[in-house]
Amino acid sequence: MNADDSAPRSDRKTRRELAVRSLTLGAAAAGATGMPLILPLAAAAVESKSDTRILTGAVMLEHQAAATYDAIVKATRDARLSGLAHAFGAHAQEHADAFASILLQREIAPPPPPRSAAIKRANRLSDGAAIELAISLEGAAVRFYYDAMRNIEDGGLVKIGAATMANHGQHLALLRGAANREPVPTAFEAGGRARS
Repeated sequence: MNADDSAPRSDRKTRRELAVRSLTLGAAAAGATGMPLILPLAAAAVESKSDTRILTGAVMLEHQAAATYDAIVKATRDARLSGLAHAFGAHAQEHADAFASILLQREIAPPPPPRSAAIKRANRLSDGAAIELAISLEGAAVRFYYDAMRNIEDGGLVKIGAATMANHGQHLALLRGAANREPVPTAFEAGGRARS
């Protein structure tokens, strides 16, 4: 039984709407740079209560993150931001590869990464806009995995998802610090829109 099962129906709907909204905010930020808008699709996968669909959503999310960080590396002249983006992009690619491998073991074709042509406008980002985009994306990733934990049935996937969520939480704290914000503004990070 999920913790949310005891909540009134209207509260569960509100939580779902907030999850979709937080992922949509990240998607809107990505869309402003020409990035593909796949984050709402990942959010919908969380609510499916299907491990396979959640895995597919995770691959899509991690591909989005890897592409976003690749664009930031190309756009920035700030050495620290470039270093963070390079490392975080590599982490996202590792996550995408791990989740894709699980799908392949289940004889399901994973979704492909976004085409590079879809991210070419992101090269025009200012450093400030790049940090804000990354903060929005990491907040959306934390929210995705936080919500996915309620619906994943395979215990092994829960462990992998929790570790991945923690990694995105670390990214979020480091990016907030780079933006001169409180790295951890609340005791328990649930993702969503970044707060200053």
